[in-house]
Amino acid sequence: MKLKFDQDLAFQIKIDDIELQKYAQTYPFVNGVDSSLNRKLRSATRENLKTRLSRNVSFEHRIVNGELSDFLSYEDQEKIMGVAKKLRLTGEQVQQLMSQFAWKVAHIPREAERILCFGCAAGNELIAVRALFPKAKLYAVDYSLNIRQSWINYLNMTDYVSMRFDDFFIKNTTKFDAVFSNHVLEHLYDPDKTLELVKNSCISGGKIVSALPLEGTSYNPHYRKLLDITANNRELTALEFSWLNLGHPWKTNIQDLTTTFENAGYHNIVVVSRSFYPSGFPQLNPLDHSSWLKLLKIGNQMNITFLEPVRSITEKIFLGEVPEIFVKLYLALDSRLWFGTISLLRSSPEVLITAQI
Repeated sequence: MKLKFDQDLAFQIKIDDIELQKYAQTYPFVNGVDSSLNRKLRSATRENLKTRLSRNVSFEHRIVNGELSDFLSYEDQEKIMGVAKKLRLTGEQVQQLMSQFAWKVAHIPREAERILCFGCAAGNELIAVRALFPKAKLYAVDYSLNIRQSWINYLNMTDYVSMRFDDFFIKNTTKFDAVFSNHVLEHLYDPDKTLELVKNSCISGGKIVSALPLEGTSYNPHYRKLLDITANNRELTALEFSWLNLGHPWKTNIQDLTTTFENAGYHNIVVVSRSFYPSGFPQLNPLDHSSWLKLLKIGNQMNITFLEPVRSITEKIFLGEVPEIFVKLYLALDSRLWFGTISLLRSSPEVLITAQI
């Protein structure tokens, strides 16, 4: 079933302060240890939560089942599992590698000789990339790389850097054939600028392959709430920050996503979405479209029935100025419930976008 996003508006939280950006990535629901920075981040978010303008852009939308065999031959799957075995991944880690990364990495052009993975953290996707591209020069960058030294040695990394993305792309002199990222673009505070910098770091005809969640859609359980806040210029209360996840400042949708890529100078844009969705709840298997929507509906109703009164009463008791300790207690409660606001946020649909330079 094809998703419908035509009337949706995307959101952007544009924070320029680098210190606040780092703090938001560490404490995305503004429940950190520094009360002063909590207040400062809430204030900056209230001032900079905006809707994004988009237009109709020509692109191809593919709906896939997400079966590995649709993207990778049995031989290629064996290559990835072989590298994973040599790096001593557990069975569970191998399963995660194959289900979350392998089918996405398969979209990187096989002729690519210089490949950058940005935002790769612990480097899981590097295993799949190296297995499929044994002779390619492999690069990695993240705010905070956490790749094991044994992996770096075995994967024969050409270069790996811990640096802010924009700073890296501004200083970079290498021209990449392909750039890959998995759940990274949603962390960008200025995607228009960063995507242009990525383009400038690639060869003509190069390709970007990126997976990300679509949180700026009516499928997001909190979409209507965010729309109301931005439309009416209403301030978020401290407890309502559970609706946002400031670690994902770019809350996009297909229309906004493709518009942003075209504006940055990309072409041959393809959006790939699956016919099932990660449920967001570890104890459940991926859900088909109908089951996923039913789960969201039930979760939303339970959230309204049980959590909204708690939030409302707490804010009334403290006249809107909820002490930090109660904010943390509320968020701790919310995060432990499958129908909590934070859990429902993880239910946003995921897409893979590929585009040519």
